[in-house]
Amino acid sequence: MADGVSVMDFHYLVATPKGIEHFTERHELGLFSHEDYLSALQASGLDVVYDPDPEKLMGRGVYPGVRR
Repeated sequence: MADGVSVMDFHYLVATPKGIEHFTERHELGLFSHEDYLSALQASGLDVVYDPDPEKLMGRGVYPGVRR
């Protein structure tokens, strides 16, 4: 992780009767604070709250919002 970005490189091997091919795929994901999420969602015109219920979104909680 550098400068709020998480980088993940995926490697794939695909085997066919003609041979094996190798593919890569890079994912760069922004990392944001709880306050960043709330501010961005509110700035987009949503009334939003944070629901920390660990049963939602793999234990990360959710940010349900309603357009004003």
